[in-house]
Amino acid sequence: MDDLKNKLSTITIPSNNIRFRRHPIQGYMLIWLDTKIDKSNDDFKDILAQLQNIVNIVNMFTEVDQCIDFLNEIKSMKAFLIVNGNIDEETVSLIHDHPQLQAIYILCEAISYHEEWTKQLPKIQDISLLFAESALNISDTIGVLFQIYIDPSVTSTPYADIRTNSYFETEEEILFSMHSVFRIGEINKLNESNLLYQINLQLTADDDVQLRTLTKRIQKETEHERGLERMGVLLLSIGQFNKAEDFYNILLERTSDQNTKAHYYNQLGYVKDEQGDYKNAIEYYEKAIEIR
Repeated sequence: MDDLKNKLSTITIPSNNIRFRRHPIQGYMLIWLDTKIDKSNDDFKDILAQLQNIVNIVNMFTEVDQCIDFLNEIKSMKAFLIVNGNIDEETVSLIHDHPQLQAIYILCEAISYHEEWTKQLPKIQDISLLFAESALNISDTIGVLFQIYIDPSVTSTPYADIRTNSYFETEEEILFSMHSVFRIGEINKLNESNLLYQINLQLTADDDVQLRTLTKRIQKETEHERGLERMGVLLLSIGQFNKAEDFYNILLERTSDQNTKAHYYNQLGYVKDEQGDYKNAIEYYEKAIEIR
C-alpha cells in the first residue's frame, strides 16, 4: 500500500480557482484514470477543482495497472471512477465489476464512439450525474439532472453552441436567450435508493399554441398590475399562497410609498384569508385601512 501511495498523484487546487462550492460527499473517493493527462493544463485544473467540491479525495493515475492495484486495495470506501476516452473497452470491462466501484464516467467528446459497448456495462453513467449526485449529501435536497431536447428547425427561439468560445473548453455549453421557455416532459427517478431524478425539457417555439394560450391567460390575469406586482397576482391566481406571501413581504420591504404599502398589506390579508389564518388576515387588512 505504501508503494501505491508513493506512485499516487493527489493534487490540491487553491480555493480561488473553484467556480462554485458544494458539500463534499463523505465516505466516497474519486479515481481519475487518464494515460495522456496534462496536469499543467488549465482545463484540467478547472475540472479537478469542481470535482474536489463533490468528493474530498481525488486520486489520479496515468497507468492502468496502478489504478487496478489501487482499486484492489480499497476495502472500506466506495469509489467513483472517471476514465478518459482513450481507455479501451477491455480495460473498462476489467475494472467494471470491482465491488467498491459505484459508477464509471467516461470523459470524452466522441460519445457515439463508446455508445454501443457501454450499454452492456450498467455502472457506466453520464458525467453530469456525478454533479447531480453531489446534492444528495446536503440535507433536505434532491439531485436533479436536466436533459434538454432542441429541435434545430425551431428558429424563433435563439440559442448558440459556444463550446469554441467558452472559457471552459472542456464543457459543451449551449447559450439560450433570456426569454426561452421549456416544456417539462418526463420525470424519471434514476436511483431507487436515492432522491435522484432526470427531468426532460423541450425547448418551445414562440408560435407554440399552448404557450401562446398560456401567455394570453397570464396577460389577462395581470392586466391591471404593473412590473413585479404581476408576479404576485399570478401566484395568487394559481393558488401558490406561501410563495405569494414571501413575494409580497419582499416587495413591502423595498417600497417607501405609503399607498403601495397599503396595497401590499391588502394582498397579504388576502393571502392569509385563503390560508385560513383569519386573525392575521384581519391585522393586514387593518394596516391597509390605517394607511389609506
